[in-house]
Amino acid sequence: MTERTTPVRLGFIGAGYMGQLAHIENYWKLPNVRLVALAEGRSKTAAKVARTYGIEKTYVTHADLLADATVDAVLAIGPFALNAYLVEDALNAGCHVLTEKPQVNTSGRGRELIRLPEQHQRV
Repeated sequence: MTERTTPVRLGFIGAGYMGQLAHIENYWKLPNVRLVALAEGRSKTAAKVARTYGIEKTYVTHADLLADATVDAVLAIGPFALNAYLVEDALNAGCHVLTEKPQVNTSGRGRELIRLPEQHQRV
């Protein structure tokens, strides 16, 4: 396996407590990762997190980020009730996605989401 020569460009959807302490901070420390976008509806939180971690651009909604940002992957770290929609939208936008929260509450919805990564050739 060859080492990637350009940094992975990451976008974050959500910057709540765990998003900041468990995800954004840890990815910020990785040498081959560049934080390029943050979707966070709370403008003061978005500005503070972007300033702290050198995130290049902020967006009010995840849809704005997905439509505009040049990212290799996004981390969907939004509220539990919205996470399946965030993941679905990101995959449909052609992004690789990492999420740490339960995504669905029915097996049918789970089957729908399982098909999307393969359909879009994403992880």
